[in-house]
Amino acid sequence: MCTFTVTPGKPCDDGNPATTGDTCNTDGVCTGGSQSGTDSQFVDGDGKIIAGRKCYDKNMCTNQDTCDINGKCVGKQVNCTTTDQCKLATCDPGSGMCTFTVTPGKPCDDGNPATTGDTCNTDGVCTGGSQSGTDSQFVDGDGKIIAGRKCYDKNMCTNQDTCDINGKCVGKQVNCTTTDQ
Repeated sequence: MCTFTVTPGKPCDDGNPATTGDTCNTDGVCTGGSQSGTDSQFVDGDGKIIAGRKCYDKNMCTNQDTCDINGKCVGKQVNCTTTDQCKLATCDPGSGMCTFTVTPGKPCDDGNPATTGDTCNTDGVCTGGSQSGTDSQFVDGDGKIIAGRKCYDKNMCTNQDTCDINGKCVGKQVNCTTTDQ
């Protein structure tokens, strides 16, 4: 005569693809472990996954949560964006709210064509780097270049120095000719 001994805690397969870590209970029945999705609502009475059923994945940074073909509750990621080049936009999983973090040292464009090497400061403001011309006199209050403004390019071999359309102080080359033959 055959006898069977109950083996509680022994790994088994309950036949439900939406559970993992199935084990035998004290009655000798294989019971499902944790749901690989959030809820058993993903599985029909025969243990088959019902893909597309609405669910809740407990992540505030997703929406439109549904059961996928593997029995997992998944949602579409909340899209946090910003037009501020000195801030990083991310979603806080606890609140589902977009947060904006200052990114000091990140390269940016301050909108002033007469500066180069612009970077974000610790206040989240893009600040101009070095002047691409000799002097900030080439730029008006709105950061627009004033082409044609007189300047000094610190080159003794040029004269009639003016600001060009790129914000650089440039002069006309002095023509050095000699009358000595």
